[in-house]
This record gives sequence, C-alpha cells and structure tokens, in this order.
Amino acid sequence: MSTRTWTFKKAPKQVVHRFDRCFLFNQPHLEFFMNKFIASAALAITAFMASSAFAAGDSDCHFHGNKAASQETVSGCATKRQAELVQSGKLDKAWLNVKPSNFEQIDGKKGKEWKVTFKDAAAKDKSKENLYMFFTTQGNFIAANFSGQ
Repeated sequence: MSTRTWTFKKAPKQVVHRFDRCFLFNQPHLEFFMNKFIASAALAITAFMASSAFAAGDSDCHFHGNKAASQETVSGCATKRQAELVQSGKLDKAWLNVKPSNFEQIDGKKGKEWKVTFKDAAAKDKSKENLYMFFTTQGNFIAANFSGQ
C-alpha cells in the first residue's frame, strides 16, 4: 500500500505568497503590516502629487474661486493665449509683435468680463486690425475674435 494522501500523480504545489521570496517577509503576521505599509505609501505619494496641482498659482492662467484678477495678470494671460493661437496657426505670426493696447471690464453674458484689445495698425485686412480676447473676472480665457462681440 502506498502512503500517499493525495489523488493526483504529482504532489500539490506549495502556495507562494508575494513576500515569500524575501526571508524577512515569509512570516504571516508581517504580510499584514507590509500590506498596510504599501497602502500608506501609495496614499502619501498620491496626496503629494495632488497637492502640486493646486499650487500652480497665477503662472498657468487657470483660476478657481471668486478672487478678481488684476490687469497685470490678465495682460500676461492674454499674451500667453496670443502666442498659443499663433503657434496653433489660428493667428498670423505678425500678431506676436503686437502688445495689448486696451483693457476694460464689460458686462458679458454671464456677468462681468475682461475685454483685452490688441491693435495691429499694419494689418492688411482692416476687418482684422483689432483682436479681442475675453476673460472671466478671475482671469480664465473665454474667447477671442476680431468682431469684439
């Protein structure tokens, strides 16, 4: 008679846990603490990465809250948006040399807005002599056009 207790031809494989390869972690009570450590480290890294997204400030021209943007902030954002429109091909490269000439707060469809005017006196098409950009009072870009509407 055979002394085997299993019914398969080969002996069953030993179950391998993920920490069995290291001599420190092959005790069952350490696996619980290691799982907690990995979860805590992942949470800390996620929190650190998320906090850097909220620390961007005025440099990225994307604002939250109700704090009104200053004219200098809107001017910087308008110049950045102008460069982006030129780079994407929506504006002619000649617009890169044009600086904002007028800033005013107007009543828009959803409340107060900043209206920034760029004037290109050397424009060949007089209907495209003025470029208008619209920003929320916080400084977020709304639209740009040549009509001012």
